[in-house]
Amino acid sequence: MRFSIILVLCLLGCGAALSAQTATLTVLNGYGSGTYRQGDTIHIWAKEFAVDSVFAGWESPTSSMEVARWNEWHTTVIMRGSQAIIRAKFRYANPLPFSLTQFRIRGANRTVWYAFPTKPIGIITLHHFTNGTGNLWVTRTEYRQFCHAAFARGYALLAFSADEVERGDQNGNGLKQWQALPIDASQNMDHAITQMLIDSLIGYGVITAKTPRYAVGMSVGGAYTLGVAMSLGFNAWVNFCSGGSPAICDTTRIPGIFCPAENDANREDDIGGNTIKALGNYRTLQKRGVRSEYLLNTLHPLYPERFARVDGINKATSIALYNELQSKGLLDSLHRPIMLPDSLEKAIRFTTLFPEFSRLKEDLWKEALYQYRVAYADHEFHADNTYSILDFFDSLRPLTPSTAAFCDSIFIDSVTIQTEQPFLGDLMIHFRNETFRWWSYPILTCTLEPNPYYTPDTKESILSIFYAQGDVSTGRTDYNFHLIKTTPPGDVPKDVTIRGTATLRLMNEQSFTYDTCTYAFSFKPYREGASAVDNDEKALRAGWNISPNPCNEHCVITGNGLIGRGRIILTDILGNLVENIAITEPVRHLTISTNHLASGVYHLRMVTETGIESTLVSILR
Repeated sequence: MRFSIILVLCLLGCGAALSAQTATLTVLNGYGSGTYRQGDTIHIWAKEFAVDSVFAGWESPTSSMEVARWNEWHTTVIMRGSQAIIRAKFRYANPLPFSLTQFRIRGANRTVWYAFPTKPIGIITLHHFTNGTGNLWVTRTEYRQFCHAAFARGYALLAFSADEVERGDQNGNGLKQWQALPIDASQNMDHAITQMLIDSLIGYGVITAKTPRYAVGMSVGGAYTLGVAMSLGFNAWVNFCSGGSPAICDTTRIPGIFCPAENDANREDDIGGNTIKALGNYRTLQKRGVRSEYLLNTLHPLYPERFARVDGINKATSIALYNELQSKGLLDSLHRPIMLPDSLEKAIRFTTLFPEFSRLKEDLWKEALYQYRVAYADHEFHADNTYSILDFFDSLRPLTPSTAAFCDSIFIDSVTIQTEQPFLGDLMIHFRNETFRWWSYPILTCTLEPNPYYTPDTKESILSIFYAQGDVSTGRTDYNFHLIKTTPPGDVPKDVTIRGTATLRLMNEQSFTYDTCTYAFSFKPYREGASAVDNDEKALRAGWNISPNPCNEHCVITGNGLIGRGRIILTDILGNLVENIAITEPVRHLTISTNHLASGVYHLRMVTETGIESTLVSILR
């Protein structure tokens, strides 16, 4: 009996020790780093976005955590090991180019805000809340983040105001709102105007009659998306913070997403009432076999830099705002908001209790308050579901051959030869990527037409990444193929032209699908091809390269000539030394084993007698 008691106590003690095991999380390019308990659900956020970048997902060299959504700027992780690292990625995207114009339609000037990419893959109509205007999609932080990502993905954007905003209250309820019903454009002014605007864009050649159409809206604008999508035959709708019409959900066949908020305090319902309605309508669609999703925003923590997302609020001010909320007891032990946002707004406006908020101009403190509302899971649009929505839209686009579309954005700038006299060396193919998409890990294969002079080394295959400075997907990338000489150089005619084919197999990081582009090229062995490459890149080419990159089991460093005596130093993204390899004799190439290293990004430095050169190396399993 005594031994049984001891055993039970030991088991209880061991269980307590295990449950208290700590884990260290490091978030790079974002927030949420800290020490937690293993098994905790931890919120993490990407850092503030630059005007010329969009979020490009999370990456981690470790596998000791579970990530809820790798593609959203705000996600959660669960730690399963003692430490983990995760990094937010961004990619270059042209700043969001919203423009403004007016149309005279049905007796009123209709103000329209629009942004059109060169070749839209779809068009999204954008619908505001009660008494709002289309301008909020241009000015508000969360709205702009969604719009920028959509535009960078290739979607045309069209924001405008409800008919009642332009012509005044038409039904006497004292509010200026969209009208989701009736489902008939001949009887519904909002539906008719939406159709006229789309027809105008078709007439101007911005889109075609076959361009997929989607609607995204907030509050009453969210409810409107279900109606207009059904009325005008849209491909999909997204409804933020509205229950939607049960009558529409009983009959529509148009797919869509409900994005309700857990603590929605909309004036027309009890707190959470909209959420209950949305859930009921979602279940109706599910029972009817209509493709639909339900993405609930739940109460979640604030972090000190959260308000710096707002243009015009820096990190120091954001931290001061956060500290003020915390000092007033308005955040719980998990840093989640406690006070009803409407009550906080009144306190800021009518009292002196919040001097840090009050010292800001009204448009800024209200925009900061919107960030508070999102964390409270109140009646507020947010960008947390941006890529879930865009992926949903992408999945509903008609299946058409995509090769021509994206291959048109990738070019061979030039073909040059990195040569030793008279000619023996590497064929350099210089690609340029101008697509808005982020193409990951292009795999190049190269073949030459039969000739008696040269052939690519069949042992080589090139796996590389488009030149990316600051995570910019567009740019120039060099591919290096070693050529085997099959005829003595003196026997090669000086005017001979060698022709070949380069094939790129590309992974679209947004849809995780693969496609292939094929390009023809030619070169003359006794002279460099015409090059559009500037001098500093030629100097880089005269150095060395790594293939494949990303590596799997190994990487090979190849120099133009000999790699001199020195060392290869490899560090992880935190600066920890993982490899230190001595080069005791000059070599033409050097193989580095990477099969023992985790997937991730590493910094490689080659220190030789001639200097120090460095580059980033990716390891991908």
